[in-house]
Amino acid sequence: MRSKIGLLFAAIAMLLITTLWFLNQESGGLVMGRETPVFSKPYPPDSSYERSLGKNDTIRLLQPGEKIRYSNLRFEKDFSYYQVEVDGKSGYIIGDTFMETTED
Repeated sequence: MRSKIGLLFAAIAMLLITTLWFLNQESGGLVMGRETPVFSKPYPPDSSYERSLGKNDTIRLLQPGEKIRYSNLRFEKDFSYYQVEVDGKSGYIIGDTFMETTED
């Protein structure tokens, strides 16, 4: 009986954690204000992160006026980034060369 109650509490805890994770996800749209690189990793190029985690390649350059949907927004200590998908690859936009939009 005790093990069943423990399993029930574990299942409820996992459900709560999963729900909170999904609620923390933010999505929306961006419109590029100028040429904007989409990077392969979620940190700025030529940063201390690159020295320890490897080169941050540019997947694609987005053009001024181009719209793209993002699936997540993260705030780090020194920068923030948007997670996007371009050409079937997951990538990251860092910086402020765009504006958020509510249009699809």
